[in-house]
Amino acid sequence: MVAYNFLGAAITYALTRSVTRALLFLLVDISCVLKISTPIVVMTAMRQMGDQQVLIKGGRFVEEFAQADTFVFDKTGTLTTTRPLVMDVLTFGGFSREEVIRYAACLEEHYYHPIGHAVVEQADRENIPHDEMHGELTYIVSHGIQSEIDGKRTVIGSRHFVIEDEGVPITAEQEAVIAEQAQRYNLLYFSIDQQLAGVFCIDAPLRPNARQVMDTLRAQGKHLVMLTGISRPVPGNWPPNWALRKCTVRSSLKTSTFCAAATATGPPGGHGGRRHQRQRSPARCRHCRGDG
Repeated sequence: MVAYNFLGAAITYALTRSVTRALLFLLVDISCVLKISTPIVVMTAMRQMGDQQVLIKGGRFVEEFAQADTFVFDKTGTLTTTRPLVMDVLTFGGFSREEVIRYAACLEEHYYHPIGHAVVEQADRENIPHDEMHGELTYIVSHGIQSEIDGKRTVIGSRHFVIEDEGVPITAEQEAVIAEQAQRYNLLYFSIDQQLAGVFCIDAPLRPNARQVMDTLRAQGKHLVMLTGISRPVPGNWPPNWALRKCTVRSSLKTSTFCAAATATGPPGGHGGRRHQRQRSPARCRHCRGDG
């Protein structure tokens, strides 16, 4: 094709003896090529991004990408993996690590929640059996689970639920140990017979290429914003030099709407006097289904 273009320019020059007309022949042809090549390049870019599991809504966004000065990332499942892991287990009151994991896993296996699922996976990973040993379960939305083990009241869930609502005492020494981990991980509290037995330190690992992407964008002078539903400053494995503006997202149980507030450390504590929403156990664990 290129050979014919130059041949046409040569014929034009031979007939007209005009360099300008010969160059115009090439210019007209190249402009046509550019008109065809531009959408092809955009479509190729969108296809390649699709291969990387990145969805682009249209070619206009590819062309305007260079003008974007702010990038907003969801944390869980975007910057981090979708499967949280138990990074550590703090034990108190003379309970062993194995006991805490066994009791917690036998409660959490009834409900699918990423945090609870991480506890069950940890029990399986450490080959800790967690057969049925509890009474009737009560699930309290956004708080946790309460039941009985050997006739003793057992609860697992958020700090607000276990420490404040259930009134489980916590010593200054325990508070100091927990506070150190609270800066790095999501914490899941577990108590039995009104005694704090353990705290699970849970986090979602960063995706392997997340740091490279963030560093590249920062080097280009882009502003980075992270959306998250947690109030702790940074995840446990967060690079210390990442200057991310954090936007904490909270949802209302009544309206199911979302509001966001850009903050340094997240929203103030407490749950605004929300009424507990209780739900009886649907008995969906492998034991209740009779398949394990």
